[in-house]
Amino acid sequence: MNKNRNLFVLIALGIMWSSFSVFTKVSAEVFSPYFVAFARLFLGGALLYLVALFSKKKVFVVKNFKHYAIVGFFNSAMPFTLFAVAAKQLDSGIVAILDGTVPMFEVLISILILKKHVGKNAIFGVC
Repeated sequence: MNKNRNLFVLIALGIMWSSFSVFTKVSAEVFSPYFVAFARLFLGGALLYLVALFSKKKVFVVKNFKHYAIVGFFNSAMPFTLFAVAAKQLDSGIVAILDGTVPMFEVLISILILKKHVGKNAIFGVC
């Protein structure tokens, strides 16, 4: 039963992740790309906070704010804003392909710039 649940969650996450480029393309034509990125970040942050709240996890926002801000900027705010700006000019298929390369570039950055050891599972997961 747990395998089926995990598979369902994985498929649901894949559908949500892949629909990003279509919704970004449509919404970036109507709204400002910066508003589109802000709305996505706000809704994602609110949902994540609710999940942590309902699962009784403590969120140390004040204590770790500097770290959350740095990671949030480079992993979410900057890419989402740049994708929304690019979606005004590019086809949604191209945006989807570029969006799919984000995990690969995160692994490359962690290897080349941060000098982190990356295991086989991480490399296999982004291929």
